[in-house]
Amino acid sequence: MKRIFMMLFGALVTMAGWAQQQPGTFSVIPKVGMTWAKLTNFDWAARLTKGTAHYSSSQESARLKAGVLAGAEVEYQATDRVSATIGAFYALQGLNVPDYIVDDPEGATGVEDMHLDLHYINVPVMLQCYVFQGFAVKAGVQAGFLVGNRMKCESTRFEKGEPGEMKAVTSENVDNEWDTLRSFDLSIPVGFSYEYEHVVIDARYNIGMSKVFKDDSFDSRNSVIDLSVGYKFDL
Repeated sequence: MKRIFMMLFGALVTMAGWAQQQPGTFSVIPKVGMTWAKLTNFDWAARLTKGTAHYSSSQESARLKAGVLAGAEVEYQATDRVSATIGAFYALQGLNVPDYIVDDPEGATGVEDMHLDLHYINVPVMLQCYVFQGFAVKAGVQAGFLVGNRMKCESTRFEKGEPGEMKAVTSENVDNEWDTLRSFDLSIPVGFSYEYEHVVIDARYNIGMSKVFKDDSFDSRNSVIDLSVGYKFDL
């Protein structure tokens, strides 16, 4: 058993010295994938009412929103084990909001299927270390530029009828753009990737460092998981 362990350890050490490509060379990696995003510290119903009305919700926190990711990275192989990348990606981020009801003296307003779409162009700059052949761990910094947003939901107005009864009187689909969002976002991406036959699978978690809203009292930040697949073209 000891001999087998030493052989495996020796193999890992040997593979750790293998470069994915020759030091001093470049490669281009187009990628497509998925994002799972939300905003931290986001309780929209409580924020909306600001303590002036009662609301109820099945959950108070934001839910993950699935989106798409597409773009490309350029990688520079600095040494046998270390490389640096810079990329540009379109990413659909945002959040889904649990359904909630806001009560008032005349009745109540119910909000369903509320979601906020945040369209970003993200520019990550990463340093990555190849632990063994094909497998790399990575970390860096990412600048995000908001290029558009949409908030959509279904709003239903209820009015009091007979004692203990509420009657729906109006319903509308809301679709608008928010002007309360910052245009720049800063995050710290960490993750890992695996390459086989030039196919690269990449998983990252982007930790939001800057506030999403212009109002500093609203402390929400992006929290995003992304998974992508790409193909490495050596230059």
